[in-house]
Amino acid sequence: MLTYYTLAKDGCTKSTKAEGNWLILQQPSPQERQEIIKKYQLPHDVFPIESTPEDVTQLEFLQQTNLKSPMSLVLMNLAGHPHERVEERLHPISFIISDDLLITDVGNNSSFIDQLLSKWGPQLNQSYDVIGYCLISIYDRYIGELTAKKQTINDLEEAAQRTTKNQELFNLATTQRDLVYLEQTLDNQAQTLERLWEETEIETAFTDAGLAYDVQLKQQYADKSIHIYRDLLDTIGGLFSDMMSNNLNHLMKYLDSAALVISVPALVGTLWGMNTGGLPGKQSEIGFWIMMVIAFISALLTAAHLARKKYGA
Repeated sequence: MLTYYTLAKDGCTKSTKAEGNWLILQQPSPQERQEIIKKYQLPHDVFPIESTPEDVTQLEFLQQTNLKSPMSLVLMNLAGHPHERVEERLHPISFIISDDLLITDVGNNSSFIDQLLSKWGPQLNQSYDVIGYCLISIYDRYIGELTAKKQTINDLEEAAQRTTKNQELFNLATTQRDLVYLEQTLDNQAQTLERLWEETEIETAFTDAGLAYDVQLKQQYADKSIHIYRDLLDTIGGLFSDMMSNNLNHLMKYLDSAALVISVPALVGTLWGMNTGGLPGKQSEIGFWIMMVIAFISALLTAAHLARKKYGA
């Protein structure tokens, strides 16, 4: 679907194809994408067709098009339901920025533009304002996701101190996988935005002078948070491993102590049962029970000694 808006001093309003200076592609068909590419002589791969979490963000200055001073900016947005995997929720948003027209392809994430207009519509006065507030919306989503991951990390830390059950280990692996995707995406996007600030005049072109600072602040917050949470998760992973090793050591210590206690009466029984003649108690009716008492006392003394030395703890 192709939708046109007009960006002016009084904000953003829905417009017609003839008067609009902002074209939005929401859930576009391949034919609609090809129509825009052909009309403005854009590169055939300027819009990401198949969305994958491995897509990279990029800034490219376009040549030989029907637009004035165009450049292509691709950002990665976090969409979808919070219960879905992060890798399934990462989708590119593509911008073609020029002096006469702004083209935005949000793919199947149709709610992104609706939320943007609902929150920032009056502040969208020109193309760069759209980019700025889109960045704020994108990083707000990343920060919200990282806040949720922080709670998950806290839960895993508590679990690591009391259990090593399989479910907690599965949760740890899932969280690590999600943070890897988030970290790589944010690091890649940070490089693209650094080039955007350095090689364009966007930082000074915003209608709101403080917008650039707000965008960079949210970006820095998200970048710092993801690296902190990755380090915390690595620490928790080490804690799980240490707890498992410690539990295994205690188990082996207990089993070794139990084997030693059992071996003492076994030794007594072995020595008493040697068929070498002169067996003590052979002629006594209670000889067997005397041997049993000696074996039991020997085992009890051994167990008491090991307990005092805390070998079985």
